[in-house]
Amino acid sequence: CALLETQGKSVIKLSRLRYVKASFEKGPIVLTTSYFTEDKSFLLEQDYEKVSMTSVLNENGFHREYLEKELTAIILGARESRLMGVADGSLGMQVDTISRDDKGNVVEITRSLFPMSRNQFVLKFKV
Repeated sequence: CALLETQGKSVIKLSRLRYVKASFEKGPIVLTTSYFTEDKSFLLEQDYEKVSMTSVLNENGFHREYLEKELTAIILGARESRLMGVADGSLGMQVDTISRDDKGNVVEITRSLFPMSRNQFVLKFKV
């Protein structure tokens, strides 16, 4: 991932298909690819069907305090469509996230692809 690579660190890449139990048979609701610096290699030893990434990060002293998200409407490519069980060229939402700790250090960079046929986004703001 470019941001981590520019900091001169090796990168760990983890991809996960995520489901909702109540509608498991419909297919995954998101394909998430996360990038971490090599000091988080403990993440490679986990079974994410049993533990959450957040809990593993927290247990190892890495806490997400600030999130920066960018949402972009996209057309899903052939690979992503096949992995998520939707028609090639389906509408999707791409959400890119940079997670930082309380000192502003990058904890994680994530790209999540959501098929719109299985997702709805509601944004709430306090003004």
